[in-house]
Amino acid sequence: MHRMVAVWSVACRPAARAMSSIGILLSALGSLGAQCTNAWLPAVAANGAIETIAAWDPDGDGPQPTLLAVGGSFSSIGGIPAANVAVWNPATGVWATLGSGMTGTVNELRATASGDLLAAGFFTTAGGVACSGVARWRAGAWQPVGTGPGGFPVHVIETDQGHVVATGFFSGGIHNVASCVAGVWSYATTDVNPGVPALAKLVDGTVLLSGSSGIYAWTPTGLLGFAGLPAPTTAICALRGGGFVAAGSWAQIGGQAVGYIARWNGTAWQPLGAGLDFSFPFPLVSSIVELPDGDLVIGGSFPAASGVVCNNIARWNGGSWSALGAGTVGGIAELAFLPHGLLAVGGTFTSAGGLPASRFAVIGTSCPGSAQVAGASCAGSGGNSQLSAHGVPLLGGTFTAVGSGLPASSVAIVVHGLQPIVPGLPLAALLPPAAAGCDLHVFPVVFDFAVPANGTARASLAVPDDVSWLGTTLFQQWVVLEVGGGLVLDTTATNALQVTVGAF
Repeated sequence: MHRMVAVWSVACRPAARAMSSIGILLSALGSLGAQCTNAWLPAVAANGAIETIAAWDPDGDGPQPTLLAVGGSFSSIGGIPAANVAVWNPATGVWATLGSGMTGTVNELRATASGDLLAAGFFTTAGGVACSGVARWRAGAWQPVGTGPGGFPVHVIETDQGHVVATGFFSGGIHNVASCVAGVWSYATTDVNPGVPALAKLVDGTVLLSGSSGIYAWTPTGLLGFAGLPAPTTAICALRGGGFVAAGSWAQIGGQAVGYIARWNGTAWQPLGAGLDFSFPFPLVSSIVELPDGDLVIGGSFPAASGVVCNNIARWNGGSWSALGAGTVGGIAELAFLPHGLLAVGGTFTSAGGLPASRFAVIGTSCPGSAQVAGASCAGSGGNSQLSAHGVPLLGGTFTAVGSGLPASSVAIVVHGLQPIVPGLPLAALLPPAAAGCDLHVFPVVFDFAVPANGTARASLAVPDDVSWLGTTLFQQWVVLEVGGGLVLDTTATNALQVTVGAF
């Protein structure tokens, strides 16, 4: 123990100076960001409309990769039979079904923090199980959510407290907001007719829904007025830094021209340039997503944004609008950004970026990030501890690595560096006790710590939105200390990761 503390305290002392050295190194890499461009990738086909897509992490905080869940009105997608719902693995390109699917249209899919997938739509069974328009995928099967709200659900979301909120056409069209608390569905005491409210969840957990005269906050006892608007809203996007962006059929808010889209900063509405150009009856925005660097992408049915022809999809960089290639021929229903550095697009379009595309397409980047294994792990009491990349590092985003197979009583030292150690340095020389074959593969620069729960832990690295980081190669490895009785019983290590910073 005394040797361990001495070795690591010496290594940790220059950490602040090392961070300064990293900054100098990265600034010398130049401004490669100006060379990054986006491009539409060859698409697969769906034989019916795609209504919803959602990034989905099936095991929550676990090591499984993020998938894309796709729903709509189709019987095949990506070359496989699928009844209105399917999943795509961006890492492998493989499509798969979720059970036997649904008997009717899936209008919305929404991932939960625990790894479940919620579905809402015009279906009466999911995976052969009776459910009234709302279902939950959990533990490899579809399950009903209570007895269902009845009617025709369109949107669905789960609160941080585990309540399920749905909007749609309920009780003969009299109500359009319903919620399930402790397995029991009820309708909101006040409705927000007309139309079907869009849903979003702020970073503080507040669930928002749109109405005919503003944005409302959902509570278990009713709806509360949140931010006033002069007409119905069609899309809401919660922002990571707080506030949200909304789009709708309003050209002005309180006499201020906003062009059908605006940001709520917590106290007031702010325009995004000149907004969208008018098209009859109004430029429809169906989906808004925030990119890792804080830029926004909107999709729907509109010709132009602030005079820029964009054909149903546009990007806002905080100061101006730009097109994403040739856009689409046909409307966009929903957008979803994946941690692999891909933007997925679903809708009714027949062409995307000038390429044939049947309702599903993907946009990539000329500056992709990457992640690969660089150095082997060694076994501890939990087995071979593995370190996996949860996506790739992108400018302005957060790169997450997941450790799994970790001993029950352990602490992981997260080692960050700029170069590998080849061959590996035996841990027995640094942190005994350590078995032969347990090596340190990363030259240490900065340290962090992770404490596992159920054998799994995550470590996240915020990547600055600074072009000097672009193309930088980083290394990470976890040194795992198995502890008991106040002593280090064993020292093992995960494999190392080599990652390269990209941009979208």
